[in-house]
Amino acid sequence: MKCTLNTDKSVSFYISQILYENGFYKECSDFIKTYLDEGEESRDLGLYIYALNAQKKENQVELLRVLKIWRENYSFNGDFLNMELELRRILKDWEEIYHIALYGYENLPDNESVFTTLVLATSWVGKSEELKKIIPSIKKFNFKGTESVLRMVGVLLEYHYYKDALELIYTTAKNKSDGLARQNFFFISSTIPKKFYKSYKKVKKERYVKFAIDDEKRTYFIDDEAINNNPIAAESIGRKVSDSYSVPVGINKRLVQVQVISIMNKYMAKKKKKKKKKKKKKKKNKGLMKL
Repeated sequence: MKCTLNTDKSVSFYISQILYENGFYKECSDFIKTYLDEGEESRDLGLYIYALNAQKKENQVELLRVLKIWRENYSFNGDFLNMELELRRILKDWEEIYHIALYGYENLPDNESVFTTLVLATSWVGKSEELKKIIPSIKKFNFKGTESVLRMVGVLLEYHYYKDALELIYTTAKNKSDGLARQNFFFISSTIPKKFYKSYKKVKKERYVKFAIDDEKRTYFIDDEAINNNPIAAESIGRKVSDSYSVPVGINKRLVQVQVISIMNKYMAKKKKKKKKKKKKKKKNKGLMKL
């Protein structure tokens, strides 16, 4: 079909729209091509892209060509961004994906899918300096999906940003309802150098302390709130591992015997907590009757 009628563009677009709405996608794109001016942003070019995309695997080369023209010359369109990213992912064209995702991130800075794709593409094409610049954005990004967090952690580990990787998975794993993050914390933490897991000799603020309180083991984070509200925490300041002391607690001021067992940073505390749960699970399984 060719546009041989002496009609203005509005009539041509109306004909194209009817073809598109009735599922004649190839006929629609073929017809638009007879009068299309790619040198300007227009609804005709937009419909041409939608018609090409609706043809599934046909005309993908042409679709990628006009999507790039739109991206580089005309106003931002979220649909076109997703189309282009999807096709480039299929082709595993990571260099082009990087540029598309960077463009997407500039327009949609809070879009998790776009941002995750940008970081992954930056990693895949080996842009280590660019990745270094993105790290502050990774750290402050409000991820909704744990899968995205795990992908980011994987990239950070690959480029040896151990501290940033550890902080990201730790922050996510603090959510008790996030089973996926908590399961992965122990595995990820085992791949990170031991220097990030610190034990200390003396109790100070901003440290985790494991106590034996009347033979019951508990771990407290020593901050201003704990010091002001918990006499066990308050009396622990300045004490060393293995130190013992008595302190009155509760309304009745019952005297309890306290011993400092270990003093740790938050990563070590989380790791030990996970190990403890694993041991309990093994014990429980041992007691099950074999069928």
